Amino acid sequence: MNKQQKVIILIIILTAIASFTSIIIISNAGKTKIVHMQEMPLNVKVSDYLGINTDPDLNFGAGMPGNKLTKDLTILNPFDFDVKVAIAINGNIKDFAVISENNFNILSMQNKTLNLTIDIPKNAEIGNYTGILKVSMIRE
Repeated sequence: MNKQQKVIILIIILTAIASFTSIIIISNAGKTKIVHMQEMPLNVKVSDYLGINTDPDLNFGAGMPGNKLTKDLTILNPFDFDVKVAIAINGNIKDFAVISENNFNILSMQNKTLNLTIDIPKNAEIGNYTGILKVSMIRE
């Protein structure tokens, strides 16, 4: 292999590396990154009596069909950059759970207090309803 062929091969390799690097940079552009995620258990007992849980967790105690039980949920952004907050609720409690705001921004080192309401339908069956509230902080 002569010197000219070696130079051509080197140029081809460098071009391929540059193209590959550009593809990676372009494919990651605009993607969001979850910087923090927290999951908290949610539960309420649908019963024929009212039993309020005043603990700061997300155990709502007992409520009767037709009741609305509300707790405050404060979310703090501990980062030195702004984040978008997305909240998801799963489990059999999700149809009862109403969050006052979702998919919002919190400035760096700030917090936001939301209301989480368990709205028990009048036709709800007696029993325990549980789920997970997941809070994701996303850096955009």
